[in-house]
Amino acid sequence: MPTTGTFSSLTKMYIFGVHFTDDGYGISGVVTWSCPCLQDLELHTIEGPKVLFLVSQSILSLRLIRILDLERLVVEASKLTEMQVVKCFALTTEPTSMVLSLPALEQLHWQDSSPGEIDYLSLPSQILKLSLIELPASYLVLCEGHRSHFTRILQIFQRIGTLHLEMPVAPVSD
Repeated sequence: MPTTGTFSSLTKMYIFGVHFTDDGYGISGVVTWSCPCLQDLELHTIEGPKVLFLVSQSILSLRLIRILDLERLVVEASKLTEMQVVKCFALTTEPTSMVLSLPALEQLHWQDSSPGEIDYLSLPSQILKLSLIELPASYLVLCEGHRSHFTRILQIFQRIGTLHLEMPVAPVSD
């Protein structure tokens, strides 16, 4: 990837509380084509993107938190070591999908429902830290058909250094 672009020296990008009107194609294009040195990307409480297509040779850390309309996530990042996904797919009633190519992934924090279709193009067989946090059933009641992610993600990795699981327990009624 060339070392020139609109934001050719930008290494960190944090976007909070923005509403995009282009279904996510603009931010996808900026990250993929205009930020050749971007290492750290966080999108937090974002409305509008139905698709995030992020391709980067430089990104090391990606945090996606409350992408309110997300239906499709594609991430191809050969150096990415840390990824966090929190309440993105659980907030849509549309069919969802995800494609990941993250051969250097070391840490994954997943606090979301599982996308309907998942394609892992390239992931390591072992990971240093895996955090899986199940969303409470009351959170998912608005989005019928959303599934737990635990077994789908656990089956990906043959070896996990540190595993952190959180599962809500329904209160027992008397």
